Amino acid sequence: MTLLARRTAAVLAATALLASGTSTVHAKDLRLVDPADDVWVQGFTYSEPTLQPSTEADVRRVLVRHTNRIVLVRATFDDLTRSGYNHSLTVRLKTNERVKRQVTLLTSRDDRAGAARMTRGAKSVSCSVGRKVDYGRDTMTVRIPRSCLSSPRWVKVRVENGWVPTDQLNVYVDNPHDDQASFSGWSKRLGVG
Repeated sequence: MTLLARRTAAVLAATALLASGTSTVHAKDLRLVDPADDVWVQGFTYSEPTLQPSTEADVRRVLVRHTNRIVLVRATFDDLTRSGYNHSLTVRLKTNERVKRQVTLLTSRDDRAGAARMTRGAKSVSCSVGRKVDYGRDTMTVRIPRSCLSSPRWVKVRVENGWVPTDQLNVYVDNPHDDQASFSGWSKRLGVG
């Protein structure tokens, strides 16, 4: 067997192993690209989720990065502005140690910089979650210390966002995982990078 044939066989074997799902390699970053105009509305006016484009609630990209110190989640919106009753970015996390947490970054008319809160179920978890809302760059970012999640080898996430207009009659939602009103699955495993 020639050197080229051996290398080709090795590459094919490695590709088959990766495709089989038995690999233990985990990504450290997750990049979600969400199509435009896949925002759903529900509330007083719409009893069932209805596709209703809104640049205020339309997430275009999400970056999730798992490092040895933090889990960073940055959502980039189509047009994030200081309008409406509130904006929210919600991140649900699940770890290999069976730790489950939810982090919500919420802005309001009175606090456009927003506040971040971590919960386990309905109970608050004491954790210094970093947050930044950058209206110039159309981004909302949370930085979750790994120490608040125990010491996971990997995390899975579910990201959603919402926008409530000033009249508070409806909520506009978008999830970057697919083009549906909500997403109940989890991302792939994100190992420490």
